[in-house]
Amino acid sequence: MIDMQDTEENRWLLLDMARAMGGYGYDEMWWADVFEPDELEYSAPDLYEKFVNSSDYDPAAHWFRRKEYGVGFESVTDESLLADAWHMRDDIVELASRRDVWLNIPDIDFVSRIRKLGVVVS
Repeated sequence: MIDMQDTEENRWLLLDMARAMGGYGYDEMWWADVFEPDELEYSAPDLYEKFVNSSDYDPAAHWFRRKEYGVGFESVTDESLLADAWHMRDDIVELASRRDVWLNIPDIDFVSRIRKLGVVVS
């Protein structure tokens, strides 16, 4: 278990790294690859209609993501994403510490973000 303080800032740093890796295609971070409903509405209106008329749609949630198992989407709140990021902190830091991640996603400075968390990167 990685030793770091449970603060809102640390949770946002973890989530930011996880979203970058999930968006790039690192499957371990699938849960952080979220979208705004407008993105689905404009890119796939039929899927959007199906989603907003499903029991998985929560109009109060700002995000949605693909379901882990099965087909479809689920609504996600900032609070649930931050809780997921904290729960997955070891996996996030481990993956973000890999050199291939740094090379594949050069626009994110993973080393400085990991250091802000108080974790030493070798």
